[in-house]
Amino acid sequence: MTITSHDTVHVKIDGVDVDAKPGEMIIDAARRAGIYIPYLCWHPILKPYGACRMCVVSTTATPGLPASCHTAVAEGMEVTTNSQAIEDIRRDILGLTLVNHPHGCLTCWRIEHCGPADVCLRNVKVTDRCVVCPQNERCELQDVTYYIKVDEVPLPYEYRNIPLETRNPFIDHDMNLCIVCGKCVRACDELEGANAITFEQRGNRTVVGTAQGGTLAESGCTFCGVCVDVCPVGAITEKDSKWAGRADDLVASACSQCSVGCSLNLNVKNEKLTRITHDIEGEGTHGQECVQGKFGYKWVYSKDRLMQPLVRQGKELQATTWDQALDTVAKRLQGYKPDEIALLGSAKATNEDNFVLQKFGRAALGVANIDFIDPLCPPEALEGMERAFGTSAATNSMWELRDSRLIFVIDSDLTFEHPVAGLQVKEAVRRGAHLIVLDPRDTEMGLQASERLVCRPGTETAVLGAILRVLLDEELEDKDYIQRHTNQLADLQQSLGSFDGAAVEKLSGVPSAQIAQVARLLGTHRPAAFLFGGALSQGADLGASVANLAMLTGNVGKPGAGIFPLRGENNSQGAADMGCRPDAFPGGAPVASAGAWLRLRETWGDSVPHEPGLGSRELLAAMKNGQIKAVLMLAENQVLPDPDGELAEALGKVEFLAVHQAFPGGPADQAHVVLPATSFAERDGTYTSFERRIQRTRQAIKPLGDCRPAWQVISDLARRMEHAGFDYASPAEIMDEIARVAPTYGGVSYARLETESLQWPCPDPDHPGTPMLHAEGTARGRFQAMALPQPVKSDGLVALSAVFREIKGTIDLGGLNAVELSSADAKRLGIADGDTVELKAGFGSVTGRARVDGRAAEGSVLVTLPQHSMVVDIHNKPTPGPLAPFSRAKRFPVTVTKASG
Repeated sequence: MTITSHDTVHVKIDGVDVDAKPGEMIIDAARRAGIYIPYLCWHPILKPYGACRMCVVSTTATPGLPASCHTAVAEGMEVTTNSQAIEDIRRDILGLTLVNHPHGCLTCWRIEHCGPADVCLRNVKVTDRCVVCPQNERCELQDVTYYIKVDEVPLPYEYRNIPLETRNPFIDHDMNLCIVCGKCVRACDELEGANAITFEQRGNRTVVGTAQGGTLAESGCTFCGVCVDVCPVGAITEKDSKWAGRADDLVASACSQCSVGCSLNLNVKNEKLTRITHDIEGEGTHGQECVQGKFGYKWVYSKDRLMQPLVRQGKELQATTWDQALDTVAKRLQGYKPDEIALLGSAKATNEDNFVLQKFGRAALGVANIDFIDPLCPPEALEGMERAFGTSAATNSMWELRDSRLIFVIDSDLTFEHPVAGLQVKEAVRRGAHLIVLDPRDTEMGLQASERLVCRPGTETAVLGAILRVLLDEELEDKDYIQRHTNQLADLQQSLGSFDGAAVEKLSGVPSAQIAQVARLLGTHRPAAFLFGGALSQGADLGASVANLAMLTGNVGKPGAGIFPLRGENNSQGAADMGCRPDAFPGGAPVASAGAWLRLRETWGDSVPHEPGLGSRELLAAMKNGQIKAVLMLAENQVLPDPDGELAEALGKVEFLAVHQAFPGGPADQAHVVLPATSFAERDGTYTSFERRIQRTRQAIKPLGDCRPAWQVISDLARRMEHAGFDYASPAEIMDEIARVAPTYGGVSYARLETESLQWPCPDPDHPGTPMLHAEGTARGRFQAMALPQPVKSDGLVALSAVFREIKGTIDLGGLNAVELSSADAKRLGIADGDTVELKAGFGSVTGRARVDGRAAEGSVLVTLPQHSMVVDIHNKPTPGPLAPFSRAKRFPVTVTKASG
C-alpha cells in the first residue's frame, strides 16, 4: 500500500521521522522504517497479542511502557525503543522465558566467537546446544537474546522431559524447546481456522499440544505448515528438512500447485531447494499456505525425473542429445499440413511457455488446433459465463470473499482443491456470512454451511434453475440492477417453466423447501459471491446458471460480490490468457475477429489462421480417426485425467507425438520424442491465478540434468525450422511481446512485477490493474441472461472420486478404501454397511468396504482410495495401474456389487 498525504500519520521513532498508516501498530511502523524492536509473540500476519511484553517502548502519548505490538501510532507521537528502563524490563522477561528453554549457548560469553556448526568443548555441562537445534541460525530467540545481551539467568533451567512427537507425516514437535509464545496456536486459529493445536497444562508447565493429546491428524490438522513458519524456536519443525539449516537465499515465487497462486519463499542452501516458507509480503495470499504448497516440492529431486531427451528407436525410448531430439521433431513436423497438427499447452507451464507454444503453432506452422487441459474446470463449464459477460475469468479479488454476506459454492471441494480460497470463505462465515454449498458430495466445506444441498450427480443445473424460478416468482430479484445491466430476461423466464420445485426435488433429491430457502437468502443477503468448479457437471449450463443467479441478484461489478470459476491448476487462467485455446488469440480476442486477426498478422506474418481450430475434446476424436497425425504437447508434471483411457487411445493413434514432460509415464510412454522439463524452481516466468493476478515465479536453482524450460525448447525448434521471431534471450522479453499483442496484459512487465502483482486488464504501464471486473457492465455493454435447457434425469450410479493433489504425506494419511453409498442404493443393490464391495468401471476396478448413509447422495458413489493406490505419489506423477483415473474430481459410470467371499 502506498501511503499518500490524506492517510498518513507522522511519528518519530528513535528520532527518525516515520510516515505511518492510521491505526498501524508501532512495531509495524518501526519495522517498515528499518528499526528493530525485539519480540517473541508478535508476527506481522497475526492479530496483536501483547503477551510476551518483549516489545515494550515508551511514547509521548501513553503512560508507562506499552507493548509496541498492541499500541497504535498517533499523530505527533514520539517513540523511544531503547532506554535503561526498557532494557531492564526486557532482560527480566527474557530471563523468565529462558528458564524453560535450553540456554547454555544463548548466554555463553563466547557465543560471538562460535560459528553455526561449532561444537563447544569449553563447557561440557552444556548438553542442549544451539548447534544441535534444527532452528539454529534461524531462531528468533537467538536474535532477541543477542540483542538484549543476556549472560545470566537467575533461576535454574529444568528440562521438561517431554517425548518428541514424530508420528505426523510432515511436522515434528519437540515441546522441550517451546517458549509458549502462542504464535502457532493463534496462527492455527486465525489463519487456518483449524484449531488443531492448543495450550496444555497451566503455569510454567504450559506447552503446546493437541486438544485430546493425539496426533495432529487426529486433531483436525490440515498440515498447512503455518505453525512451522511462525514458530520462533525449534519446537515445531518440518520433518524432512529440519536439519537443512539456515537458507543462503530466499527466492520469492508463486506456488505451482493450484490456481490460488499463494506467495511463497523458496529456501535455497548450497544451490539446493531445502524448504518452502510463506511470503508475508506477497500480495497473493499474505502468508497463508496449504499442505501442497508447503510440502509438495520434494519431487524436484526425484530419482525418477527425466534428465535427458529421449527418442524412440523401434519400441524403446533411447537417450539422445538435444540436437538430435529437436532435429527429429522439426523434421517430422515439416512433413504434415497445418490441419494435421495439434498443439497442447499446459496449465502447469508458465505464461511465457504457453505463449511461445501457441505462437509457434499460429505464426510458424499455421496451426489452429491449439488447446490445453484443465482437469478441474474444463472449457465447456465456462462457456455460459463467457456468453453472459464476454469473459470467463473471476470478476473480483479472492480477498473480497471475506466481506461477502453470502457465499454460494457449487461443485467444488474447496478444502482439497483450492485450500487457501476455502480459508477466505471460512473467514467470511466467521464474520457472519451465510454459506450455501451445492454438491453431489458431502464435502468438508458443507460442514460450515447454513444450507447444504447434496444433489444427485448431474442435477446441479436443475437445482440452480429452481432457485432462479423462486427468485422471479417471489419477486426477490434486483429489478433496478436488471433494468440497467441485463438483456434477454424474458428468454430466461420462459425457460424456467419446467423448473418446478417439486419436480426438481424428485429429480435431484434436494427438498423444494430448501431450494426456496436458498432463493430467499440470495434475495435478501448482499453482497453475494458465487464459486463453482465444473468437472462434475460437465456442461456449459452450469456456468450459465451461476451467471444468471449473479445477474438477477445484482452481484456483478460490486465489492464482496462476483463470480469465481475455480480453475484447476496453477496457471489454467494464464494458459487461456496466452491463447492456448482454439477460438481465442492472446488476451482473449476471438480468432474469428477480423480486427484481432489482422493486427496479429501484421506482427507475426500471414500464416496466422483466421478460423477457430479443434478443442481438446474434438481433438481426441480427430486423433482417433486419423485427421490429426502429429501432436506437440507440454505435459510438465501435470496428471491428465483419462478415466476411460480415451486420451491414451487417441495419442496412440497419431503418427508422431512429442512431449515436454518432467516424468516418465502418461503421454511420455507413448511419445516418439520426450523432452525433459524443468520444475517450478528451475525457471523464471509468470503464472496467472484464478483471480487474474499475474505473479512472478523465479528460478531458485539451476536446472537439473539436461532439463530445459519449454519456451527455450520451442524457440530452438522454431529456429531450426527457419522461422523468425523466436530469438528470445529471457522470459522478460517474451512478456514484453505478450504486452504488445494482448491488450489485457498491455501494462505488464517484469520491471513492474518485481515489486507488485497485477490483475488484468492492465492495458498500459501506468494502469494499476483491475481487481474488479464489470463495474460499469461488460466491454460490449449489457450482460446477457441465458435460457436454460429442460432438466433431464440421469440414470445409473456415478462414482465421484476423492480429490487430492497428492504428495507422500497425504497418501500416508489416506487410510483404507471406502466405497460410500446412500441407503436407497445400498438396499437396491443388497449391500449392507461394512460389506466388502467391488466397484467396476471401464478403466478397471477397486475393492473396498461399504459405508452406507455417509456422504453419498442417491445415485452417486464416493470413492476414497488407500494410501498406496492414490493416483499421485511423492513425485506427482501417475501411479501405474488401473486406479490412476481417480486423481481428480470426475464422474465415472460404474457398477457396484457385493464381493464374493
